[in-house]
Amino acid sequence: MKNTFIFSVCAVLSLGVVTSCNDSGTNITSQYVDYRDGENKFTVIAIQKEGMDEQDAKKAAMHRAAELTKTNGFRYFRLKKEYTTTILHTDPTEDVYRFPGNLYQEDIQEQGFNRDRIYERQGIGAQSYPAYRVEFECYDKNPGRGAYDACDYIECSENK
Repeated sequence: MKNTFIFSVCAVLSLGVVTSCNDSGTNITSQYVDYRDGENKFTVIAIQKEGMDEQDAKKAAMHRAAELTKTNGFRYFRLKKEYTTTILHTDPTEDVYRFPGNLYQEDIQEQGFNRDRIYERQGIGAQSYPAYRVEFECYDKNPGRGAYDACDYIECSENK
């Protein structure tokens, strides 16, 4: 679970989830984080926005999976894993991303030999959001049981 959380955080930070600022703080405005795991393998994380329940997030993840399937020249996809997760969103301009200047003074003299302070500081200013994650494989031809047709989720202009 901890590895999944850390991986989700890395995915969000590395893919640069689009954000916008308003009077109440920072909000995630992009609904998906997705990436390619292999030639025909993908992962989609659908962020559960306000007013969405788990089923809505799952539908959004499946819709995005269908889009990726079709965009990459496939027609069918089969889920390998699906589960709820949590992502951590932070503003990359905040001080929490700056490396401490003098580790000797900050950690050894002021905090003893304690590294926990650095690890705890990384969560400052971060917001946690529920999400739904699907990992799937894509196919040209229907692989049979458990496969989804991308055209059931998105409009396909061609028939294969």
